Amino acid sequence: IDWYGDALRLQRNSSHLDLPEFRPALENASQQASEAELLKLLSALENLRTDLNSNVSEGLALERGFLAAYS
Repeated sequence: IDWYGDALRLQRNSSHLDLPEFRPALENASQQASEAELLKLLSALENLRTDLNSNVSEGLALERGFLAAYS
């Protein structure tokens, strides 16, 4: 989640990064993905975290998370 958040911050020219040691890779990711794509990935990961913290099948939660993120 921090990774995609930092990629979004770089797109907005923010000086704060949660993972500054990965700045070169983050700059690359922020240039390759659109804001909408990064927001979709962030949302999917947050939903996955919520699902994994609830009483659902881990396998189903992971499948749903990957489908939401990459479809």
